[in-house]
Amino acid sequence: MLKIPKIIHQVYDYRDGRNIPKQLLEISSTWKMNHPDWEYNFWDHQKIDTFLKEYYPHYISHYFQYIFPVQRWDSIRYLIVFHYGGMYVDMDYESLEPIEGLLADAECFFGSEPEDHKPAGMSVYLGNSFFGSRRHHPFLQLLVNKCFESPVKTFESDKMRYVLETTGPGMVSKMYNYLADKRKIRILPAEHVAPWSLNEARLIVSGRYTSKMEEKLEKAYCVHYFFGSWLEKENVKP
Repeated sequence: MLKIPKIIHQVYDYRDGRNIPKQLLEISSTWKMNHPDWEYNFWDHQKIDTFLKEYYPHYISHYFQYIFPVQRWDSIRYLIVFHYGGMYVDMDYESLEPIEGLLADAECFFGSEPEDHKPAGMSVYLGNSFFGSRRHHPFLQLLVNKCFESPVKTFESDKMRYVLETTGPGMVSKMYNYLADKRKIRILPAEHVAPWSLNEARLIVSGRYTSKMEEKLEKAYCVHYFFGSWLEKENVKP
């Protein structure tokens, strides 16, 4: 039985007028193709702003205090899934086959990051590019509280680490490790939802495909290409 609402959420919150790259649109379409009975919600900056004004006006100021746009993209995904339920998927995630078989009876799930991404000393490292839950799940509430009610940390120099630890997978993983009862969160193994590491994905995108990478697809329901547009150089807010 599926307890998570059949809703797919994807976010593209660039506020500079840029168009969505064709490659992302093609990858995104695989989720609609493999999940035809799921509702699909695309969130651009206008839809996000309307959502915040209607339901969470008290979070608007905090939302725009974030130093980097990617921190807004991270935080809003938790709030959307908390509010509506459903499944969030990054636009550079490709669906290979229906995911429902992995989600039976789950009330909240997160995909594991590839083993190569796991920081030293951390037994579980969860991604925030593919996750889902029922409405108002307490773990999503924790993530929302962390993102919207904690002071925005001062940025020093390491953008990647800063983002990962404030709103990204590092933050999610730490909040998960704080849970007394982890049984309420289903962790999907990386072999099913993120079989390729960042380095492998970059090799594949550049056309350097190996038999070992092909073998890693045998158990995969989806793959993440880690395009990482958020790592593009940009000005830091003063």
